[in-house]
Amino acid sequence: MRVVSLTLILFSCAFAARLYPNVLRDGPEYPTRVFQQTLDHFDPLNKRTFAQRYWVNEDHWSGQDAPIFLYINGEGPVSGPPSSNRSFVVELAQQHQGIIVTLEHRYYGGSHPFEELSTNNLRFLSVDQALRDLENFIQNFRRNITVGKNAGASFKIFTIGVSYSGALSAWFRLKYPHVTEGSIASSGVVNAILHFDMFDRQIILAAGEPCTSVLVKSMRQLEDAILAGDHSTNVRTKKLFKAEILSDADFFLMMGDVTGELVQYGRQDSLCVPLVNAAENGQDLVNALANLTLNSWSGLFGSPYQYSQDHLKNTTVKFEWADRQWWWQTCSQLAYWQVAPEKDSVRSTIIDLDYFRSLCSNVFGEGTWPDTVAFNDAYGGNKTAATRVLFTNGSQDPWKWASVQSALSATEPAIVVECHNCGHGVDVGGCPGGCLPNDKTLVAARGVASKYVAQWLQ
Repeated sequence: MRVVSLTLILFSCAFAARLYPNVLRDGPEYPTRVFQQTLDHFDPLNKRTFAQRYWVNEDHWSGQDAPIFLYINGEGPVSGPPSSNRSFVVELAQQHQGIIVTLEHRYYGGSHPFEELSTNNLRFLSVDQALRDLENFIQNFRRNITVGKNAGASFKIFTIGVSYSGALSAWFRLKYPHVTEGSIASSGVVNAILHFDMFDRQIILAAGEPCTSVLVKSMRQLEDAILAGDHSTNVRTKKLFKAEILSDADFFLMMGDVTGELVQYGRQDSLCVPLVNAAENGQDLVNALANLTLNSWSGLFGSPYQYSQDHLKNTTVKFEWADRQWWWQTCSQLAYWQVAPEKDSVRSTIIDLDYFRSLCSNVFGEGTWPDTVAFNDAYGGNKTAATRVLFTNGSQDPWKWASVQSALSATEPAIVVECHNCGHGVDVGGCPGGCLPNDKTLVAARGVASKYVAQWLQ
């Protein structure tokens, strides 16, 4: 869940995808490995395979009786396994002397089944296929580990994921409970939502006053310049954002991500401080919004080009491109459509369900549209009936409304990490701006999570 406002947690997707960027490390100590993955797990007559990349971090592994931590990746390229001491995945591996294994998601990075991303070729990109990828890979990986007399089949497995991959972590426990001992679903967006106006409602709650009032005012002024002004005003305004290539609607989708992603990743101050200062000093709010877009947002999350529907229709396979694939996943199954609330919206009101319906049809073919009711019936939505799943969320993350914030049962507990900058995937990746007023909330949350992991690995 771009971070496409919609890219799995740790980068590069446009729209609601920026769920969580894949900031992982690769190097000679973590060589890229390849697994021959089944293309279609549901057609026994289709024997085609493709090369799916994976990595192994053995830095803390004791071997005998130590668990395997499967870190699940999502909608973006991967460059290595979790290896930073700031990562909670690494912290758990240290605690349990475990091995970390991570598999790149099909159709992303260097794990492409086809040489081009036509709509027909994208039909094998689905949650169902991705979950079977994980099952097929990890069972094979475990069978082929041998440490002394200890055969691989005896190694326990624990899954961890963030954002879309956090949802995969929960769904994996639901569909394949015999394979793992438990999972962490960090900011796990398990509920496919068609009309996701709570995303922007949370932006308003997180930003607070006076920031919210200034945000709403600046967006209304931007709408006046783009939608109500003459052609020259429209073009001149888009040039301020270096977004001349975008249609009006695609431009405002990008601007929804500018506000959403800065709050989502605990960078509210980068959004609010310059806008509030501009308002207090009587400066032009549209210029202030353009400056923060270019200086605070673009370098971290994306560019106008990613929001062009001509770009989304490009079927070329490139390592760093993830936008078309993620849009396919949202248009075919997941939605998460971030639409403007009825009032006080920090997003333009032209971003509605009709906009998304038009985009899906234009990019992938007439009639492409997700059936979120059927999807949630199959996977449970935010009432998934799995066991040994810990749901974790940051208090200010707008994606928490597609996740689980309260315990569903004794074996499906939930933690909400409370702080000023507690955003998307905070428990696994930390707070970019610090977990204000201090980091004790994050340490405490990780402590609770560690106890569940230890209990479920017994």
